Amino acid sequence: MTSVSYTKITQSAEGAIRAHLDAAAKEVEAGNALGASYERGAASGAFDLWQTLSLQHLDALRRASYAADFARLYGLVFSEPTPA
Repeated sequence: MTSVSYTKITQSAEGAIRAHLDAAAKEVEAGNALGASYERGAASGAFDLWQTLSLQHLDALRRASYAADFARLYGLVFSEPTPA
């Protein structure tokens, strides 16, 4: 079994969040509100999975970087989208 580090999980989650938010922006540009909503939901799901794994399995609260990582990822997912 392969173990995964907190750093690797955080990097992967941020990459997934950014990819879904970029896709959401493209859906907005294309006039596809349903597609944009799906992609924003997927970004939220990636954040939720990161938070769950970090807190329950990787002792995130003991890490100095957790608060900054949380604030950065939360800000990406839950900031107001820019109108197109």
